[in-house]
Amino acid sequence: MTGRIVRWIIGLLILVLIGVRLSVFTVRQGEVALITRMGRARRVIKEPGCYSKWFWPFERAHHFDGRRRVFNPTFAETLTRSGETIIAESYVVWSIDRDRLLDFIKSFRGTKVEEKRVSQDAESHLNMVILDAQNAVLGVYNLTDLVSVDPEKLKLDRVEEDILREAQSKVNKVGIHVHQFGIKRLAFAEKTLEEALNQTRVIQIAKVNQWKGEGETKARAIHARTELEAAALVSEAKGIAEKTRLTGEAEAQRILTEAYQEDPDFYTFWRSLEGIKKIGTEQATLIFSTRSAFFNVFKQPTGPSGTPASASPSTQPVRSASGGGQP
Repeated sequence: MTGRIVRWIIGLLILVLIGVRLSVFTVRQGEVALITRMGRARRVIKEPGCYSKWFWPFERAHHFDGRRRVFNPTFAETLTRSGETIIAESYVVWSIDRDRLLDFIKSFRGTKVEEKRVSQDAESHLNMVILDAQNAVLGVYNLTDLVSVDPEKLKLDRVEEDILREAQSKVNKVGIHVHQFGIKRLAFAEKTLEEALNQTRVIQIAKVNQWKGEGETKARAIHARTELEAAALVSEAKGIAEKTRLTGEAEAQRILTEAYQEDPDFYTFWRSLEGIKKIGTEQATLIFSTRSAFFNVFKQPTGPSGTPASASPSTQPVRSASGGGQP
């Protein structure tokens, strides 16, 4: 009897544990859960933690990844406003809208909840929405707004914002939230690429000519300014030199005047010697009249009182032009 009671108690505990196991579930960080009763949605759990429910088959917990995901849409040709064909390689960061989880499930699988298939169908729908948004937005912009060597003319940021806004407006009702859209690469058809390169080449040539013209203008201005400054410096230097020369000449004239006033005869004698030195060299032969002023140099000079000065011992006789003259 006692053994049977023990077995009943153990069996009851096992049933209780199984019931607890089927009635308690956890929601992890980054997950969102949907509780359905007999296949019908009852409540949505957004916060992580431990929760209870009726055991299966009365209620069931469906878990969905509520974190942000990166999705790469398929490639598709798109026409720009200027008529070029481009292929945009883009990416999308999206997640399930926690506040519209029921709309998300109903939009793709109805009341039949299959977690994996729902996410796949959501990305397929998002892919079509993104391609439509790219066609609508890129058709408004020219190729130069997307590809340009001038950063100020690029409008990629605005294009991405417009595509994001256009896509979000279409997926908002189905419980998808698009956080970010970006263009990773732009590919061109061969003809489009050639047209783009030609257009870029024309723009670059125009810029080169513009920069060359500006450089030549600045060079001429610098050259003209340099010439003016050089002319001003030369003129100033000439003025200083002329002033210095005049000052020197005036000082020399003053010194000569003072020397003349000290001894007019000696000054006349010295000036005559200076004149002879300028017109002759050591091997020159001078021929002049004894009556000329130059001949007075070779005469005995007179002193300040008019009397003849004694000859210096080192005085050498002066020879005439014929070599036979007297002292």
